[in-house]
Amino acid sequence: MTTRFVPGAKPGHVRTPGYLKGRSVRVEAVLGAFPNPEDLAYGLSGEPARFLYKVGFSQDDLWPEYEGPARRAPPRRRLRALARAGGRKMSRDHGAVAGGATSPLAARVRAMEALPVEKGVLTEAESQDNIAYMDGRSTVNGARMVARAWTDGAFRERLLADGKAAAVELGIDAMGSPKLVVVENTPGAHDLIVCTLCSCYPRAVLGRKPDRYKSFAYRSRAVREPRAVMREFGLAPPEGTRVAVHDSTADVRYMVLPMRPGDTEGMDEEELAGLVTRDSLIGVGVPHRPGG
Repeated sequence: MTTRFVPGAKPGHVRTPGYLKGRSVRVEAVLGAFPNPEDLAYGLSGEPARFLYKVGFSQDDLWPEYEGPARRAPPRRRLRALARAGGRKMSRDHGAVAGGATSPLAARVRAMEALPVEKGVLTEAESQDNIAYMDGRSTVNGARMVARAWTDGAFRERLLADGKAAAVELGIDAMGSPKLVVVENTPGAHDLIVCTLCSCYPRAVLGRKPDRYKSFAYRSRAVREPRAVMREFGLAPPEGTRVAVHDSTADVRYMVLPMRPGDTEGMDEEELAGLVTRDSLIGVGVPHRPGG
């Protein structure tokens, strides 16, 4: 059955990315009634229960400019359903992984790798390509962007206007990322990045997120008491500094442009990039000082 994905009335950060809303969708299965995951993510009861469907989208319907084969895109809800199915069958089908690891976490990871291939959602080559792509993302990309902005005022303006375009300008493949907003620290304002609902992060640029970024404690406390969180990382902005907390979403990712450290005159871009840390790119730290 084909229908249309209708955006809900719930405001704020929700799990469904904006580019799916209003698109045609093929309902492949009714999985049953479950507590509403959008409410559960906010710590609510999730009641009344909502029906959960396994659905598929066409790539050429989601992205009109898409010129590849008109094959179905990996369904978002299907992947979640497969993960749950894997949890019931892992002990039999996917319990053993390389090296004989059979912990529940190792089994879940192996199931998440194997089940999409088994069910025809992805091919093994596509799965490995995605893994290789993510392995090629790291803080080094963000550090290069920051170092260029510190030394090139025109690039800095382009970076603040359009983070993705600025990344591409440096040869960084960020086009698969949602919108990237770069916010600038100044002597009077400090920016902190969080994702209160889950752990949305600019992975296409910075790679895998730190584990603490995913923790419920960080996600909730960064909003309630950002200065306390920063102090735990050894950072204490002056009391007169305005602290702005930016909540990432499925459609928008954030990165911080930190202030350039003092005593760095004469350093080239490569040397400056070496001062930039992952913590400084999300606002819980600042770049290293030369020789520090």
